[in-house]
Amino acid sequence: MSEALANHPAQIIILEEILAQLKRYGELMEERGGDERLESLKETADIIKEILEKKEEDGLTAGALENDLAFKQINKLIKEIK
Repeated sequence: MSEALANHPAQIIILEEILAQLKRYGELMEERGGDERLESLKETADIIKEILEKKEEDGLTAGALENDLAFKQINKLIKEIK
């Protein structure tokens, strides 16, 4: 994997979205009595949390996305469309 991809701030956004979806799906499963997949969901969420913590310890944050050239270009195009 290239260094640029390995340290790209979009990872944080993607991982946070995955975690949010796992959390909500787990809540729905618990409300409905749960099943054998609930434990697997919780384990997966824990893994995602560990990855996020490691990325944050390494200094990678979603805020760094503001300095990303692709992110800046997308924002520029959106402003032009408006």
